[in-house]
Amino acid sequence: MTHDVFLSWSSDDAAAIGPLKDLLADVGVRVWEYSDDSQAGGLIPQQVSDAIDAAKDSDIPDEAKAQLEEAQKQLEAANAGQ
Repeated sequence: MTHDVFLSWSSDDAAAIGPLKDLLADVGVRVWEYSDDSQAGGLIPQQVSDAIDAAKDSDIPDEAKAQLEEAQKQLEAANAGQ
């Protein structure tokens, strides 16, 4: 899968990941996230490295950038409230 963003998270953030992935998809951002996109039997470090490299080479659609910034603010606010 071609993707725009490599999504890395810790278990402390697990509750926010589903809604974040949905929001990104809704604004046209293609996400690579290990639990959904890794291939069984593949070398984990290589898969992650390839996904990061692909995301670096991707352009996020302009119309999605403002919505992504808003999502980031919401996540930061949620984390500050913990």
